[in-house]
Amino acid sequence: MILWIMLISVGTSWRPSPITEEYMQELGLNKRQVAAISFLRVHGTITSGRYQELNAVAARTAVNDLNDLIGKRIIERKGRSRRDTHYILAPAQGGGSVDGSDVAR
Repeated sequence: MILWIMLISVGTSWRPSPITEEYMQELGLNKRQVAAISFLRVHGTITSGRYQELNAVAARTAVNDLNDLIGKRIIERKGRSRRDTHYILAPAQGGGSVDGSDVAR
């Protein structure tokens, strides 16, 4: 499996995303979760519904997998309502803004 390593801007320098294939294996991520991370790298955001479509799983499985990724600090939940809920890569994992301006306060 080929995984894309995205580069994120830090001022004028660039650094690779810390999510490597080896790191994902260390965390024990399943294939569905790895697919979601790849999707997030390209699209920037994912919903539970999109996760279900991407992986052909039930809603409960999607929620369990996404909550596991939140617990491992790979992604963050965004949105204020059930309808508005979506997920992004955690800033420390190469998602969001580098200065933290997109973090809900």
